[in-house]
Amino acid sequence: AIDDATAPLVTGWAQSRADIPHWYTMGSTPVDDVMPFGFLYDHNRTAEVAQAAQPEDAFAVISTAAVEIMPRGAILTHTNILMANLQTIVSMGLHELDSNLLALPLFHVAALNSTFATLHAGGANVLMARFDAARAAQLIDRHHVTYLTSFPPVLTSILDAAQQAGSTLPSLRHVVGLEIPDTIQRLHATTGAQF
Repeated sequence: AIDDATAPLVTGWAQSRADIPHWYTMGSTPVDDVMPFGFLYDHNRTAEVAQAAQPEDAFAVISTAAVEIMPRGAILTHTNILMANLQTIVSMGLHELDSNLLALPLFHVAALNSTFATLHAGGANVLMARFDAARAAQLIDRHHVTYLTSFPPVLTSILDAAQQAGSTLPSLRHVVGLEIPDTIQRLHATTGAQF
């Protein structure tokens, strides 16, 4: 998927990569040979399905941490994604009233998991193009966000911004990721969320 920020960078890619059958843009900038994401929701057309995905087909390739200087690609299959979704849904009790703030980039496995688990549960995702702590705190309150995935210093900066705005982030129920004990204790002391 392409957005307005990446559209100029991918001009011509769709024509040069015949191995990728479908390209979509989530932005408003037109890109040659790339369909608007809304095309998928056009109910006046018949869907064209070349071949259904198989459980062990690759869904995504995620970069792992660098080992011997170079990051390595880890293939996640459709089964991997579905099983991770179900584990997250069950362990956190996610449902259609939940919403997830996507403060991490979607190329990160934690963001990918939180996105699809929330969608799978019937919930909503609130996407941030770039992380800004004050904006994140506003979005949590405005959209009644219940779920956040965090890595330092994301949570600390959101808690600071919420405190400055006078918010206790009342809708937030779950925060997952990596954090230091002091930040986790602060989350538990100032909000109703569990880490």
